[in-house]
Amino acid sequence: MLAALREFESELGQHGLPLDETTSPDGDPDNPEAKWHYEARVLRDFAQTAVEEREREFKDNPSRARIFIPVRVDH
Repeated sequence: MLAALREFESELGQHGLPLDETTSPDGDPDNPEAKWHYEARVLRDFAQTAVEEREREFKDNPSRARIFIPVRVDH
């Protein structure tokens, strides 16, 4: 199973999509006969937002010893 997983992963591009699809003329936006196209979706990582906001509180007192980690807090 590990060998099959390794082979499958080797066929994926940097975005986790199959290279044979992402490099196909069927997905080329300049091809008038293309069968599909790709769009970039924006995701908001709220945990990263919390880290960035907390880091700003320490901008005038930086320290490489500080580690900012997000934790989930249930309401």
